[in-house]
This record gives sequence, C-alpha cells and structure tokens, in this order.
Amino acid sequence: MKTVETVETKTYYDWLSDIAKTDGGFTVLTTLINKDSKVPESNVKAALARTKEVLRKRIEEGRPYFCACEHTQSYFGREGFNKAYDHASTAEQILGGWLDEEKIYFDSVHNYFTLNAAQEAADQNKQLEFCQFELKPDGKLIVVFWKKKDGKWVRT
Repeated sequence: MKTVETVETKTYYDWLSDIAKTDGGFTVLTTLINKDSKVPESNVKAALARTKEVLRKRIEEGRPYFCACEHTQSYFGREGFNKAYDHASTAEQILGGWLDEEKIYFDSVHNYFTLNAAQEAADQNKQLEFCQFELKPDGKLIVVFWKKKDGKWVRT
C-alpha cells in the first residue's frame, strides 16, 4: 500500500503570523499572495523569495527606503491583516508585519528613493520609525531602522 504524504495548508495570515513570531517581521508583495487562500508553506516561501528579489532590484534602482502608511497604523490580528492587505493591494502592493509584545501588526508600506523623502513620509504618517533595505557584499539582504531621537531621524 502506498502512503500519501499530507502537506499542511494554512492561510497566508497564519503563515505570515508564524514568520513574524519566529523572525520578528516580514515584507511581502500582495501581488504574490491571496489573503483568503489556504496554501502549503512552499507557496509562502516562494512569495517571500520573490519579494526579496524585487527588494534587491529596488535597492539597485536606488529605492531602498520603506515607510508604513498612517491609514493602516495599529492594524493587528486577522482583521488588521485583511485591512492592511486590501489597502496595500490598491497602493504600492507592499505588506509588512512585525511582532510587538505578542501582537502581530500589519502595514501597507510605501517605497521611497531618498532618505529625505522617507523621513518626510514618516513624519507625515506619524511613524515612530521606517526602514532601509541594504545589500551586504555577500548578497544578503538586511534591514536597517531609522528612529526619531530628540527630533532628528537616527539610523539604529
């Protein structure tokens, strides 16, 4: 008798929540996921890998800065995921999330060419921080955060 291996499927919300709990956060393009579908982990990994390729390209194009939209500020849980996903899908199609004190927050994220533009966007969108993606010489993608200290944006 042949045994059939079952593959676990979950919604993207559940997979991305697991990733945020494990890795502290994530960034994914909404064009690569469907918020209502149940999918195997391989689909999520493929979407995250493709997102990294797009982020690398944006860095090479000189667009390394990313800032969350005020409209989706303080969205968490499944309802927050759905709202942030819907907003991101009609905007720049970038969904970000992170874990903070056991809550997973979701944001619609915008991409900027210059540090000045990202700082202005962060101020206008009442953000406490924004991020900059960088490529290390070995090709590894890293995230650097900028936070406001004493009225000035500081790289942390």
